Amino acid sequence: ATLVPPAALVLAVPGPSGEPFGSGSATLNAILHVAEALSARAGFSTINSEASTAQQRTLVLHVGSASRGRCSAHPCLPKAFCSLPVRGSFDPYASLIDATLVTLSRLFEGMPSGLCIASTDSMLLLPQDVAADAWLDLRHSCLVAVPSTLQQATHHGVCLPAAAHAADAADDGAPPPPPPLRRILYRADEATLGDACGDEEPLLYTGLTFLRAPLAEKLLELHGSAPLDATGYLGIDSGAAPLRLELWSDLLTPLCDAASEDDYVGGGSADDARSAAARRVLWRVLRPLAPLRIARAPRGSRYCYATTPSEWSRDARELGAAVLQAEGGGSTAAGCLECHV
Repeated sequence: ATLVPPAALVLAVPGPSGEPFGSGSATLNAILHVAEALSARAGFSTINSEASTAQQRTLVLHVGSASRGRCSAHPCLPKAFCSLPVRGSFDPYASLIDATLVTLSRLFEGMPSGLCIASTDSMLLLPQDVAADAWLDLRHSCLVAVPSTLQQATHHGVCLPAAAHAADAADDGAPPPPPPLRRILYRADEATLGDACGDEEPLLYTGLTFLRAPLAEKLLELHGSAPLDATGYLGIDSGAAPLRLELWSDLLTPLCDAASEDDYVGGGSADDARSAAARRVLWRVLRPLAPLRIARAPRGSRYCYATTPSEWSRDARELGAAVLQAEGGGSTAAGCLECHV
């Protein structure tokens, strides 16, 4: 079966400037392009939220550039399009982007209207014997986190859950929602993580995020608010300097349970005035839709991410073996190729 349905609208959206744009700005710019294309296909001459976000399932895949120091085994291709060291009956795993689509197709088969954001610089491997709906609750906007060890967690972001809200108690017999996301710690040492996590396993931030339609609509509306118009081609073509935003630190932090407006607005980039103004708008628009939830992947899941060429070379063969293990391989039906970078 094809990974992309024939009726799906597929867009390749470059950043509107030659400079590194930031994952948050790239996400907002991609949403704007998708909204314009879907609205036009529905017969509208301007953006229509019903046609573009409220009734649609949208996937944004971030693909790193091979020319900007991203870890890649090929001099001209981003890591997402480099072949994985796997052969046999695992034809979908031709590259990281194929593997990402396989995983997302499995997780979000019953996805309601909304926005899914994922990176193609990494791979999320999930056990086959656990159904996605046993742990992934798409009634709520959430991000996917993977249990890990303290040693591994020091190299990644770690999701810290907050205490359940009183409103989370279900009256109709429905299962309680996943825990709210309190904050994310990035590359903290083992002592800090041990204090923050207590007796619980650290939960690695995978970058895989699902936002329900009301939240996706709010992100789309941001293109009309200065200075956030400079995250897309509309503002930049009108003469505004590109505004760099990151997905986590800028767009999703207002959705954390423990976030405060003063800390958030004051924690922007070196472009103090514009960054603070942008964050004030983001807080005002997004905070009412907090909190984001943590979808904890089942035990046996694995998050693979290499940040340097040497790490990619070291991990390539291990990654292939992990694919086989996660997908029930290891038999004569599949094998792992030698890999030299």
